[in-house]
Amino acid sequence: MTPFEQAARWHLEHGGEVSLSEVIEAHAQVGFVHITPEIFLLARPGRSYWPDCLRDDPWHVAKDGDCWHVWLLAGDWWQWERFLPYPLPFVSMHRREVLRVYPLERFRRLK
Repeated sequence: MTPFEQAARWHLEHGGEVSLSEVIEAHAQVGFVHITPEIFLLARPGRSYWPDCLRDDPWHVAKDGDCWHVWLLAGDWWQWERFLPYPLPFVSMHRREVLRVYPLERFRRLK
């Protein structure tokens, strides 16, 4: 299964009210989209302390933020952060349905 297929399956099961195409469009316009045979990544700059209501809106962005919010990631987990267009101090993502905020450096040390 390709990363795109993995992401589409996950979104179908957990995605909520916004379609995957709308989420991709939002990130293409205000964030970052990287889709290859190895990885599917949707992220946008935000703030590490944002409440869920802001983080859960795919159109909401903070261009001068301190955090990449990873909306959806599938594929090569060990290399995803190298595809980000520029570094920010933090990354937020939902892991096992819990929002987590990490220093981006943590992922660079895992290699």
